[in-house]
Amino acid sequence: MTLSILRDHSEDVIYCKDIDFHITLDLIDTLKHHSLAVLSLMPQQEEAEKETKSSQQFYAFLPDKFDASTATKIGKANEISRRQVFRYLNELVEEKKLKKIKMGTYQKVSGMTDTGTSDTP
Repeated sequence: MTLSILRDHSEDVIYCKDIDFHITLDLIDTLKHHSLAVLSLMPQQEEAEKETKSSQQFYAFLPDKFDASTATKIGKANEISRRQVFRYLNELVEEKKLKKIKMGTYQKVSGMTDTGTSDTP
């Protein structure tokens, strides 16, 4: 209908013309193909699970209270880049597994195990 309005906006009653309908179908088909192409570029589920497992392993190595330099040292010892260490820290803060006490200082949230599940029933 948008194409029909653009084509002839002076009419009181607007009808969808065949040409507008076919143009719309072509647009939908093109957008569907583009969406599928983008979807194929997205990481597969296994990669996402591997990333979660890696952050959980990193979490297990962290002491209860630590600073950013300690986290980067732990990361380096486990072949995790500095950049990835900070991604994990931000992810763990968002997941409420870590609490940012002050700039560069973190603490594990009490009641959480190393697997990220709550100790309480």
